[in-house]
Amino acid sequence: MRDLKGAVWWARKTLESDIFCKKPDKWFKIWFCLVQLVNHTKNKEWDKGECHTSYGEISEYTGAKKSEIDHCIRFLKQATMIATRKATRGFHLKVIKYRKYQDLKSYKSDTESDSKSDTKATQKRHRSDTIKKNDKNDKNDKNDKEPLQPQVVDDNKTISETIFLFKETNPSYKNWYANKTQRNAITRLIEILGEERLKQVIKILPATNKEQYAPTITTPLQLENKLAQLKIFIEKKNKNKIIEING
Repeated sequence: MRDLKGAVWWARKTLESDIFCKKPDKWFKIWFCLVQLVNHTKNKEWDKGECHTSYGEISEYTGAKKSEIDHCIRFLKQATMIATRKATRGFHLKVIKYRKYQDLKSYKSDTESDSKSDTKATQKRHRSDTIKKNDKNDKNDKNDKEPLQPQVVDDNKTISETIFLFKETNPSYKNWYANKTQRNAITRLIEILGEERLKQVIKILPATNKEQYAPTITTPLQLENKLAQLKIFIEKKNKNKIIEING
């Protein structure tokens, strides 16, 4: 077994997660093990939140059978909680949001607010606070006719730029600028993949949509719902040249 050092943070809302509440007990033990195994700091070999492991090592720590590990990992990948890539004597593992959930700042804002609010509500509150502060500043300065809203403007610009990238995939993309469903899907995708990686994925859609067995994706919401399917297709298509689409 490894010489494990350091510590990891676990959100209390983990008790409400699907893998804790709705899946076999052993699955959460496997998930817990994976989070412990990945690097908590970057080194020459692996980035933060990544490592090399194997079914054998996971079984050694958890006592789980190979079939249990396999089914659990399939679920975690489908839920975009992890990404894996085959490697010699095992596989490369990446916990998608490791950086976010191992940063205490991610929990501080929730501690200061209603403990029942979820991640989306927290983001909405942050934006609302930004607008309120800017409105207040605007009232104090009679020479300014419009309130400053830097965070909101930046978010809108990012979403608008991302929507524009769908022009090659769907001629109706212009209708999404005022479509909350599609805009919200982009916001969630940015949380998962990051802005730059999301844009890279969108740019390959015109090509993948023409491929046999590839998921057809022409809108942000479809991309969110079929992200795991797209990742699996790309991995099979590029066995030796993986296009990593997980954040």
